[in-house]
Amino acid sequence: YFSASARTIIQISWDVLSSGGLMLVQDIFEGLFLLGFTFAYNYEDWFIWFNMSSIDWIIFVMYLLLVWVIGDYIQNASVRLIGSAEHATYQQLRIISTIIASYFVMDETIESWIGWLGLFILITAISYFLFSTSN
Repeated sequence: YFSASARTIIQISWDVLSSGGLMLVQDIFEGLFLLGFTFAYNYEDWFIWFNMSSIDWIIFVMYLLLVWVIGDYIQNASVRLIGSAEHATYQQLRIISTIIASYFVMDETIESWIGWLGLFILITAISYFLFSTSN
């Protein structure tokens, strides 16, 4: 529900907000929500921020820039370009890219035949779905 609502808001805000403005509004509300949630859940874990090394801060800032900022901008632009319904159709491809990336980045392999069977069924089902919705 939340994902569909977010894509709809992205689509209907075309005339009101630029992509950068929309991203800023989304990030402010998301950041405030996460900030409040994490502080209410366990405020003692916040002290880790005071003990981070410079390399930890560099990694954190790179994550913010590469994943959060650039990823949000690309997603907002793609939803506005192709529409929220079409964008939702292609979200299933994230499962495939996650499996591939986990192999290369974290060296996680599929070791059993049932895992390979599940991967085959997943790729077949997603391919069929994308093919059938494109016609």
